[in-house]
Amino acid sequence: MGKGQKKLNFNKAEDWIRCREKGFLRLGDSLQLNLEKSRSAFLILPEIDGGEYGFLWGRLVLMGSFPDDSAISVYAKAWDGDYSLGEFSENDMKGSDESIRKKLIGLAGLPLSKSNDCLLDLEGQKLFLALEISTGGREAPELKEISIAVEGDHMLDYLPPIYRKDDFTKRFLSVFNSMFLDMESSIEDIPKLFDLANDDEDVIKMLASWLDVHGSLYGYDKLKEWIKTAFRDHEEQFTKKGLSRSIERMTGKVPLIIEHFEVNPHSVECADSELYERLYGADPFTFFVLLPEGTFKDRAEQEKFLRHMKDKIPAGRKMELIILKQGIQLDWHSYLGANSLVGDYTSVKIDENTALQFDTVIGGKDGSNG
Repeated sequence: MGKGQKKLNFNKAEDWIRCREKGFLRLGDSLQLNLEKSRSAFLILPEIDGGEYGFLWGRLVLMGSFPDDSAISVYAKAWDGDYSLGEFSENDMKGSDESIRKKLIGLAGLPLSKSNDCLLDLEGQKLFLALEISTGGREAPELKEISIAVEGDHMLDYLPPIYRKDDFTKRFLSVFNSMFLDMESSIEDIPKLFDLANDDEDVIKMLASWLDVHGSLYGYDKLKEWIKTAFRDHEEQFTKKGLSRSIERMTGKVPLIIEHFEVNPHSVECADSELYERLYGADPFTFFVLLPEGTFKDRAEQEKFLRHMKDKIPAGRKMELIILKQGIQLDWHSYLGANSLVGDYTSVKIDENTALQFDTVIGGKDGSNG
């Protein structure tokens, strides 16, 4: 089982353009059943030439998303000779589903299979292949690739000639042959999963999750850059620099990170111990992450951020998140150049016990705001 297997694949937008189809929506390199117009869709492939008389057409595999309530009918016929079975015109494809189905049966006979994985077992230089995909549910089937095995290793080749003539033996061994070939193919494709040149977004997303690279606000080009530096970044992951980088990737904002030793209220150099203890506490194992107002669109997004940060905090440390209001108020978190803003509001104190809230805005240029 070392030769592998050659396959004929249809999996690109340009491949589908060469086909006749009805009832599908084109989604880039895939086809999806258009549930708004029909419950069945047809795809007629262009005539395929195997290049020699008696060509053996092997396994057919359809890859994509096929819900349990969907059905697949495969129409196929192979023949030798220079003639053609006939073609489907644009007018034919505009006909009813029943008329298309009758013409398919007239050309290729009854469907060979109701499965997305079957053995064609047809001989002939030329191959006619058509598909009907239908569903009775709400989820639309999606076809991403058609793969036809045209040449390769088979378990039957290792048996004495007398057994190779038995059609049952061939079909029986084809089941195991397919299993082992799929396994070999998966093993051979493993290096592709680590190839950053891969344009498959799912592959890049999977690699990013393996390497604990987060950055949902950015495109896949950015993710690729971060994946390249993931091991170097991991060395700094639990440092102040690493935390700042992680937070910026998740929020798009550059945070202020304040550690206990920077604002130690019990330090001799601390100018106002009571104020600093009220703002930052006295726990030496707690650090503070300060982000501007508007960083999170809602509470749910903020909670999601905090859950992600649990895996990035050094052992034994605690993080406090502070959302900075745009403005300056004494005895609150105000940082020059970070959230300092003068003149946009006027605070009013009515008496010793009554005052308007910090974020209340009154007055204005014309005095009309309240």
